[in-house]
Amino acid sequence: MLCHCCAYPAGAALLAGYAVGRFLGIDEVTSATYLVSSALCIAAIACLSRQESARTGNALGLIGVTGGIVATLGGLNTDPGTYAQVGWGLRAEDSAGVVC
Repeated sequence: MLCHCCAYPAGAALLAGYAVGRFLGIDEVTSATYLVSSALCIAAIACLSRQESARTGNALGLIGVTGGIVATLGGLNTDPGTYAQVGWGLRAEDSAGVVC
């Protein structure tokens, strides 16, 4: 079982691998990142089924969702204004979550 402390460097490696693949122009890296992120989310659900492994499940879920979001935003290939709109939308959603 992966320790939750070791999961964060693995997540950083996932995001760095995606960034390097995009920089090198490898289009398949987006699909590979989706695949790994979805596997991490499924593993997170499995880890959350027991209290002893819940921390690991939280870490794996965080990494999986972050990888999916980064791959989605990186695969848009759009202008910076769209990224600004997404950023402001996430900020507004975060503010609404703090108020509720």
